[in-house]
Amino acid sequence: MACSGRRQPQPPEVEAGRRTPDGKGVEALGAQTMLRVFTSFEFVFLLHMMNEIFGYTNDLCNALQKREQDIVNAMDLLELTKVELDVLRRDAGCEEFLKNVTFFL
Repeated sequence: MACSGRRQPQPPEVEAGRRTPDGKGVEALGAQTMLRVFTSFEFVFLLHMMNEIFGYTNDLCNALQKREQDIVNAMDLLELTKVELDVLRRDAGCEEFLKNVTFFL
């Protein structure tokens, strides 16, 4: 294929020293984009949701990883985890969760 004289895209580490038309560096532009993403409602909501669910399931996960754990205790933890997740899914739990997410923003 013949060279068309057009500049080929460079990897990010090569592009890092380049400037955009408004004078900002490519790294600065990337940082601004990441800041917008990290402060978006969707990102914060998903992060809080993961933290909440992992908090509920942590004890159950730890119990299931222990070989000497008795099955009755594991079943109790499973039932407790189901109840906690059900509370989160209901209106009161959901409202409290959304309040925490919006407070963070």
